[in-house]
Amino acid sequence: MNRVFWIWILFFPVLAQEVGAQNQRVGYVNTDRILEQMPEYQGIEERLTILGNQWREEAREMELELELLEQDFEERELLYDEELRAEQRARIEQLKGDREAFLHQKFGPDGDYFQQQKALLEPLQQEIYQAIDRAARQDSYDFVLDRAGEPRMLFAREEWDLTDEVLQILGLGTSNESELRN
Repeated sequence: MNRVFWIWILFFPVLAQEVGAQNQRVGYVNTDRILEQMPEYQGIEERLTILGNQWREEAREMELELELLEQDFEERELLYDEELRAEQRARIEQLKGDREAFLHQKFGPDGDYFQQQKALLEPLQQEIYQAIDRAARQDSYDFVLDRAGEPRMLFAREEWDLTDEVLQILGLGTSNESELRN
């Protein structure tokens, strides 16, 4: 009898955990789809595109200046004395370095483009996360996953998709309504 009692004590937590796990509700949303439905996002995307294009144009101008300088140097190299050759090479290397520094400053991992993107998108993301929290609490979900980006789910039942509920909470209607409008 004592042995049965100890076996029950040891396995009861595992059994209780299995029963509890079966009652958990899991939902998912697609935050990319939600963002695309938000009117503010379109304006942010346009601002970032304009900004990125301006910086790319500056980089192209730097590249063109560098190409012209290199071409001029190649054509006149024989006419230069050693000191002038060294100056021209140094000037070319300086322009290359300046261009690389510019590209890194604007488009590098911590560059101005990504900093601007983060600053502009953060308020929208906070609004989305608050709506997700509200939808999950309202419908008693234990977990809500995001299908946008990595990690991805390989399978999900549509009945657990909370994207439309989050869109409604944000006052954007459902994605089906948006598709009918377009």
